[in-house]
Amino acid sequence: MTNWRGGVYDKYRELCLQAATQDQIFSGFKGNPLYKPILEHVSYHQGLQYLNRIKSSSSEVYTEENFNKFRQNDDVGSPDVFCDTEFGKISATTLRYINVLMDIHNIFGDISVCNLVEIGAGYGGQTKIINDMFSDVNFTVVDLLEPTKLQERYLSEFNISPEFISAQELYEKDGFLESDIVISNYAISEISLENQDVYINKILKYSKEGYMICNGGRGERNNRNHQQWEMSLKSIGKNVFTQNEEPSTGSSNKVFAWKK
Repeated sequence: MTNWRGGVYDKYRELCLQAATQDQIFSGFKGNPLYKPILEHVSYHQGLQYLNRIKSSSSEVYTEENFNKFRQNDDVGSPDVFCDTEFGKISATTLRYINVLMDIHNIFGDISVCNLVEIGAGYGGQTKIINDMFSDVNFTVVDLLEPTKLQERYLSEFNISPEFISAQELYEKDGFLESDIVISNYAISEISLENQDVYINKILKYSKEGYMICNGGRGERNNRNHQQWEMSLKSIGKNVFTQNEEPSTGSSNKVFAWKK
């Protein structure tokens, strides 16, 4: 299976493993210069855009009770915390995860007791934020091996225990992975075309509903453009619809979603 190789991504994977196994590195991994450009790079300006969208919506997400839970995401890993809310300071990255949760809730409604697969889960922040509002969701995380080790440690801090499947295990696995909802924040658009095919045929095809934010991609080979993603999803029977990422964090970013 072709994975990200070389340069910053090898260092990222190594750091994930170190953070998973070494207390000192784990305590500050979100601010580590090898990690920050990959997953903790959301700017103050983007954070304010997320916050304003969340506040201006009629979503049930924006409550003091929820935000007191969401802000706990910043208690681990020493992130930059610089966005002010009426409920206290919060990181821009956590606001991004809340914004995605709001989208998921707006599209799919109450997702309690569903089986949810996340492709490419970073350190586990999105899983944590979804769990804050829907604590009985059954999570499965699919990612590279080293990030899954960090995710397992991180989520254990909040007593969350997903099933973890490494990308290599998925590639070698006979059969497929069924779910009620599959989500991916950028990750699926940043891997090679070959690996995208694996995820399409083993995960997306067998998910009743789905939500993916896709950008221009950073894989080793040419990635699908947005028209090709739409065609691929329709070819596996998904009644897919697209919308612009809100707020837009990249000129080519699109959301692809489908419902049963």
